[in-house]
Amino acid sequence: MLRAFARRRKAILLVLFLTAWGAGLLEGLFVWIAKMAVANELGRAWGLPLAILAAIVTARSLLLIFAARLETRAVFAWLAERRASLLNAAAGRDFPAYRDPWRNILVTSLEAGVNALAEGMGAGFRCLAASANAIALAPVLFLFGWRPAAAAVALALPAWLAGRWKSRSLSASADAWNRSRLELSGELEAFADGLESEAGNGRLSGAAARVGIGLDAHAERAWRWEISKSIFPPALEWFGFMALAVLAWAAGGVGPAGGTAALLPFGALLILLYRPIREWARNHPAYALGKRAFADQVNLQVTLEGFPRRAPRPPVPGGGVALEGVAFGYGAAPVFYGLDLRLAGGELAWITGRNGAGKSTLLKLIAGIERPSAGRILGPGGEAPCAYLPQRAFMEPDYADWSRAYRSAHEAQWRELDAILGLESLLEKGDGRGRWEGLSGGERQRLCLARVFASPAIFLLLDEPTTWLTAGDRERILGDLLAFWRRPRLDGSQRGGALVSHEPFLGEFCARTVPLGAMRTGVAV
Repeated sequence: MLRAFARRRKAILLVLFLTAWGAGLLEGLFVWIAKMAVANELGRAWGLPLAILAAIVTARSLLLIFAARLETRAVFAWLAERRASLLNAAAGRDFPAYRDPWRNILVTSLEAGVNALAEGMGAGFRCLAASANAIALAPVLFLFGWRPAAAAVALALPAWLAGRWKSRSLSASADAWNRSRLELSGELEAFADGLESEAGNGRLSGAAARVGIGLDAHAERAWRWEISKSIFPPALEWFGFMALAVLAWAAGGVGPAGGTAALLPFGALLILLYRPIREWARNHPAYALGKRAFADQVNLQVTLEGFPRRAPRPPVPGGGVALEGVAFGYGAAPVFYGLDLRLAGGELAWITGRNGAGKSTLLKLIAGIERPSAGRILGPGGEAPCAYLPQRAFMEPDYADWSRAYRSAHEAQWRELDAILGLESLLEKGDGRGRWEGLSGGERQRLCLARVFASPAIFLLLDEPTTWLTAGDRERILGDLLAFWRRPRLDGSQRGGALVSHEPFLGEFCARTVPLGAMRTGVAV
């Protein structure tokens, strides 16, 4: 429903503009009725003007309530549309989302960027309403005489021009603050990831000092941004008051009744006219920041859409995986160049090599996490081609729901996995809502292994699967799990895979050993 609502964008903006314009007309009518009453043009019967004024106030209040509800709904609808567009671009494109700077940029856009966009969109609606309000009120000034009205409009024009000039410095401050926020997000993430290591090695003071420098630099940019936002509105209010004082002194008396009494409703109307200008000035900084957040999100989406779409790879005849002339590197550091490799679908391959030879990178390429800069990768086919366990195993927030569903649908397989890994006792330590603070690293590894080996995929990719497991359990657990994986399927076929590990016993379970050599020099396997 919200997305359908968001598609009516121009109609909603028009309705909001007309609503604010109508509220301005009602305010002007209110002051005009009051002027006639003060000038004694309605006689001594105050009942009728009071009833009219009450009706005007009621109608204005209803218009503003309607506009507030419409504005809120529009903000949420457009935010949902914006988030969906960005997430679809991220999920549907073949780019390394797990690596910085992509990870940091994506998370910041979805977190702080969406918040700034929400605030900016609301502020933009209020700027639009203020403009419509001023457009409706300005002509009413001429009912009091063209000279003071022209003077009031002339005094409002410099304020508007000053606001436009100020918006440029606001945009510059917003850019600096946004860049600083992105840098700070990466620094804080690195600080949080290293807390345990830094504290254990006695280097926490140095780490705290480093992140403190980053926080101070960000605070200075945030301070400049806050100053830029706060200076203009009070200056504009001062300008409005002085303009009203000049008009009161110069006019002396306006309106058909003459005298200073008629100046009171004119002054009230002038204050009403300056109020939307002031509101525009107050909301414009947030609107400028929202515009910048929107531009950043659009640029990010355009960049993501420049990557090729994620698509199933062409299958290898007979199954398995084939890498043909694959080249890949991180920045200027090459890892593979002209790599040719074939892994049969029904066999397990043990990937060996020194540190830095590209073992983990090879699994990432096969899994589709990274894409080669040259060459192509074929297979494995199927709707769920790979079951992948990275070095840093991750327990998805839906693990409790998945375990219940799998246990219900595949009771025999669950019992077998439980016998190997002790799943039931481990799941009891969770709170049932995706939080597993009470589990050790080895216990988390067991749960992650269960989900990987329960996958319906046809090709297994394990990167250091014995991490966190005790030395006495490693061979037993991996041997039993690989036997579970290798069990013939209903069609009689077997599933294959590739395992990266420094454990020598894995060679007993794998039909083939693939030693990765000095790939940086272009050696192909």
